[in-house]
Amino acid sequence: MDFKTDAALREALKTDDQVNQGVTVIVAQRVSTVANADLILVIDGGRIVGQGTHDELKETNKTYQEILESQLRKGDVIDA
Repeated sequence: MDFKTDAALREALKTDDQVNQGVTVIVAQRVSTVANADLILVIDGGRIVGQGTHDELKETNKTYQEILESQLRKGDVIDA
């Protein structure tokens, strides 16, 4: 998904009551896309290697920390 669509999706997830009435599953590579999710599953090599919120995972999950660090080096903005 391009950055514009990604930003529109994140805004709708925050503000659109109709969107928030259901369960939304997002498969994403960018941490910024999922940082505000209620639950994030970290998948590595087809296996779930972590689950939690952005704050929990950035403190406790090595794989998530590596992904986060690599994206921050590339200049991605994480707005959690």
